[in-house]
Amino acid sequence: MRVIFLDFGGVTHPCGVDDEARAAQRGGMTGGVRLDVFCWFDILPGLLAGHDDVYVVVHSNWRFAHSEQEIGDLLGDLGNRYLGCTPLGERYACIQAWLTRHPTVSSYRILDDSPVAFGDPPPPELILCDPRTGLSEPRVQAQIREWLAAG
Repeated sequence: MRVIFLDFGGVTHPCGVDDEARAAQRGGMTGGVRLDVFCWFDILPGLLAGHDDVYVVVHSNWRFAHSEQEIGDLLGDLGNRYLGCTPLGERYACIQAWLTRHPTVSSYRILDDSPVAFGDPPPPELILCDPRTGLSEPRVQAQIREWLAAG
């Protein structure tokens, strides 16, 4: 089993959109906002097509404000690959804790836009996204494809 640890802000949509979406929800305006929030999300199911051994675990800060069920509902086409969220706390420590509890994971990658959340030097499993381009960046997609091809 292989796993992608998925962040949202800066990966599935530009950084800052999270805050706009939360403000709109508080103000009762939800129409249209979700489209901007996950504008690059649909890239990931396409990349994972044909790799049935790859699952998704969310480590986004959204796990602090939403239940695992709510986050799973947001994943649409990836819902059948969703294994849940990492525990609450610091991102990298929570990913490591999740991996400790799931020893059947043979390989993983972390999609995130924050290098400081992972120490210096960052782990080799980190695929660092530009917070302005996230999954839409060809370099990021190439790194995911390379990992997938390595099996």
